[in-house]
Amino acid sequence: MTDEWFTLDKAAKHLGVSTRTLRRWIHAGKLKAELRPGPYGQQYLVPSKQLGAVQLVRDAERVERGREAEAIPQLVEDHLRQRDDAVRAELALLREEIRLAVERIEDGQDALLAELRALRQALDEAGRRASPSDHG
Repeated sequence: MTDEWFTLDKAAKHLGVSTRTLRRWIHAGKLKAELRPGPYGQQYLVPSKQLGAVQLVRDAERVERGREAEAIPQLVEDHLRQRDDAVRAELALLREEIRLAVERIEDGQDALLAELRALRQALDEAGRRASPSDHG
């Protein structure tokens, strides 16, 4: 999973909060973000991994406020399962990319070996034609 980055606007919509809230969380150290050049100057970008972690904490806080503390382990387990599923899916994609790359490399090697054999054969034939023993 190449890391995906969200603008504050997209991150806020994803989490269901305002961009102002996200800025407070960034300044309080609750949310990691990076200042990067944007179309109108510096802008905060939030890594997608951070959004999942923040969502988990917010969900746990909601459960805790509702006095359903026994639901927190299930909440964490569900979050971890979703994260693991995403990692497995990304790993499968990477394995397929590697398989295709190896296949392309092997095809290229086969083509180079065939070309090398043809060149050797042409060189051998040219050498036999130029050999003094043939003229004797």
